[in-house]
Amino acid sequence: MRRGTTRKATPTRRASGSSARRAVAGGLSSVLLLGGCGGKDEQASEERIQRERAEAAVIAKQDERIKQLQREQRDLRRGSTRPPPVAERTPNQGKSDSSSGASSRPSDDWPGGSAYTTILASKGSESEAQRIQAAASGRGLDAGVLYSTNYRSLRPGYWVVFSGTSSSKQDADRRTARAKALGYGGAYPRFVSG
Repeated sequence: MRRGTTRKATPTRRASGSSARRAVAGGLSSVLLLGGCGGKDEQASEERIQRERAEAAVIAKQDERIKQLQREQRDLRRGSTRPPPVAERTPNQGKSDSSSGASSRPSDDWPGGSAYTTILASKGSESEAQRIQAAASGRGLDAGVLYSTNYRSLRPGYWVVFSGTSSSKQDADRRTARAKALGYGGAYPRFVSG
């Protein structure tokens, strides 16, 4: 076609355009109809989600048991015959700032490494954070206390009460929902990196 000339639409083009529109519309309605017909698929998907949630709960219980055993092991290494009660427990001893060679940095309950967790509270004093941690443990949450200055992903200067650790944000979201249901309305998920 030459420049400056226009081409008139022919009846066959209109017909093919209409048929294309009808085919697209028909395809969309088929997709919409098929989308609502997935009864068995939806049920299987829901069952899979329930299985995954149950597995996550088992893993969370196993993680808490491992954490408890690690605390008991540390206490045994220190010469204690049994772990102190939760209300009297002090943060882990022996964790130090390796860069200065001194143990001037406070130690805490964080198991190490990076993970998602649920933050229950942030307080200016260790004793206040420990009181909240004891109450949270009494309500069935696997709570601990960490000192935020020890972690580059957190704002320094706070004693943070946390619940659980996980490699998945979804697990932290579930823990957060549970904490809120137990009365910790300000709880939120957070990634903590050491």
